[in-house]
Amino acid sequence: MKHNLLFFLCTGILLTACSANTKDTTKTSEPENDPRTQHPIEVVVHRGANDLAPENTLPSADSALAHGATWIEVDVRVSKDGVMYNLHDETLDRTTNGKGIIGERTSVYIDKLDAGSWYDEKRFKGLHVPTIEAMLEGLKGRANVFFDVKDCNLQELADLVRRTGFADRSFFWFGSEKMLREFVQIAPEMKIKVNAADIERIEYWKTICTPSIVEIHADKITPDFLDYCHRNDIKVMVGAQGESLEDYRTAIETGADMINLDKPELFEKLQKGISLKFP
Repeated sequence: MKHNLLFFLCTGILLTACSANTKDTTKTSEPENDPRTQHPIEVVVHRGANDLAPENTLPSADSALAHGATWIEVDVRVSKDGVMYNLHDETLDRTTNGKGIIGERTSVYIDKLDAGSWYDEKRFKGLHVPTIEAMLEGLKGRANVFFDVKDCNLQELADLVRRTGFADRSFFWFGSEKMLREFVQIAPEMKIKVNAADIERIEYWKTICTPSIVEIHADKITPDFLDYCHRNDIKVMVGAQGESLEDYRTAIETGADMINLDKPELFEKLQKGISLKFP
């Protein structure tokens, strides 16, 4: 009888241990299979954290980095006398106390402008329109840079990027195909972003350059699209320049590599929520 009792006791212990191990395996397998924990998404900030500080300035870039961004976008425009500035619009009117098209104004005029009071006079009065060189010097060692090139001397831009150490910490986008073709001849080693809604469009861009990143709306991303891009060493970036948490959730769920957004502070809260749910 003692031997029988001992047998049943040992069997019970073994069954309990096996059950516990099975339960633990189930718990750990869920987060491992969740794409949000498997594949962290890089945050690219459009015009800096422009809801926290004046867009396209170092304070907006600083705020973006403080909320988890790793890439800062700068918009490259040139003055009448050839100085490159970080300004989104073609004109100075909306984000400075100046007037007119930036390409028709000299750097002497632009450097005197206030680019902060329109946003918050108490906190940012006297902030200047930053040159591209000043932006790069301020971001050196702290961030990667996405260059949205509107207008400039491309050779001078490439030289500046190399000189400031951002050649391998940046990528470029050109609204003008002519500028893109010129730039890949000047700086073949630098990374190019293209916009595409399907594989066919990427194939077109590959006849002009070697894309490193493709920007696409979340609803256009398919498993085939992701697979094609990753097989060709192309990162997929979701364009999400809205303010919706739902847009950000959708971007994460696509399995994209990067997200281009306006509100890193909002995205950071979402990521923390996901971290709590999927430890």
